[in-house]
Amino acid sequence: MVSSLRPLTRVARAHEHHVLCLKRCGRCGRPFEHCHACEPGRLYCVDCSPIASRDRERRAHETYRRSPEGKRQHHDEEHRRRKRRCEERRAGEMGGRDRRCGEQTGRLQVSPTAARIAAEESPRVQASSPAPVEWILVAWPGLLAAGQRLLGCERACPFCKCTGRVARVVALERWRQRRVRRGVG
Repeated sequence: MVSSLRPLTRVARAHEHHVLCLKRCGRCGRPFEHCHACEPGRLYCVDCSPIASRDRERRAHETYRRSPEGKRQHHDEEHRRRKRRCEERRAGEMGGRDRRCGEQTGRLQVSPTAARIAAEESPRVQASSPAPVEWILVAWPGLLAAGQRLLGCERACPFCKCTGRVARVVALERWRQRRVRRGVG
């Protein structure tokens, strides 16, 4: 389904309109909006996206750990950990080293590159907001009535922060038919 929607971005740019999609979140089922240009295959709302990512990573990790290669890696990691602990115990019996951090005096040295990167990533530094756009709201099945209520409203993509007024609301099926008639995609 995602690959069939990728041409929407080209259509939006060709006619100088921006496409705002209204669909249901694949996790919580609530309707959410997103700019098609910045996230063409988005399945989850802002709240569910990080949770879904963590779930996907956890499942991938579990699948890997069940594979022969994952089992070997886990075996090797555990072997190294046990060996390290054994060496620490021996060092402790012989008056081993103190692993705690001591009092450090002086200032933290930061390279100019690291300082620049930190300043760019700082939440206090606000990027200039994009110019307002005119949205074509493409409503997924069952959300056309909700989309009609947004007609004329100011909306923003929660992901790229692009803002604008909803100029038109189109059902997904009608949008696809229009695209096929025009020969786009």
